[in-house]
Amino acid sequence: MGGMGKTTLTAQLARQNVGHFAFVLWHSLLNAPSLPELLDGWLRTLSAQQLAQTPTGLDAQLNLLFAYLRQHRCLLVLDNMESIMQGGERAGYYRAGYEEYGQLLLRFGQSSHQSCLLLTSREQPRELARLAAETPLVRTLTLPGLDDAVGRQLLRARGIQGSGASIAAL
Repeated sequence: MGGMGKTTLTAQLARQNVGHFAFVLWHSLLNAPSLPELLDGWLRTLSAQQLAQTPTGLDAQLNLLFAYLRQHRCLLVLDNMESIMQGGERAGYYRAGYEEYGQLLLRFGQSSHQSCLLLTSREQPRELARLAAETPLVRTLTLPGLDDAVGRQLLRARGIQGSGASIAAL
């Protein structure tokens, strides 16, 4: 569900743990960048802008990325992952042209490195369920939202008042 605070929670977590990482790279997927475009930015940053040209081909780019992730402890955040997902009856599958993100997730969950990838999404990519079952290094957290009493208390604390029905709807 949108607006539950996934991004806010992730930002708070990143701020609290920034000292544990050499790099914290945050990328919103709202504008749905292709994976090669995303990797180009990450690789240039991780190389301290020393990379003259990123390798061609996804395998070469991922190999270089994971070489950096073995050298440096990094926190990589992909916010709004649902922007590249199909949704509806095809939930868990990528929109056409974004299937390569599944390879990134698989490599992250199956490779040896010292970094973390944190995703926010309204839906779970299908690779995550498989990886979470295979390894304790991959975890998912579902945010169920607030119950009515806590929601009402939160609204009251912010000075929002109204009838019982309108507050419940809000």
